[in-house]
Amino acid sequence: MAKAKQELTWTEIDPASLPEEQGALYAEYKQAYAAMKAARAAFEQSFQAAAPKGKRIVCGYNFGKLSIALADDVAKPKQASGTLAEWMAQQARAGR
Repeated sequence: MAKAKQELTWTEIDPASLPEEQGALYAEYKQAYAAMKAARAAFEQSFQAAAPKGKRIVCGYNFGKLSIALADDVAKPKQASGTLAEWMAQQARAGR
């Protein structure tokens, strides 16, 4: 039997409004996250010299396992831009 999908309601909070202890832990988390992203970027970049011309090596980390794949070296797609109201209208049209 499939699990029922739970709908979550997200509320954004201002980290500055956290109590001192949680604020310090959040700042520590953000610092560790930034360090992890920099280390991950350096690690992934170290593979690129081994990629054949016109290809790039892509890393995956699902379930704590390291996987790599060879992909075409194409520019990353541009991130969509727009207003929050436009995004919300698009979500409503999609029934979300």
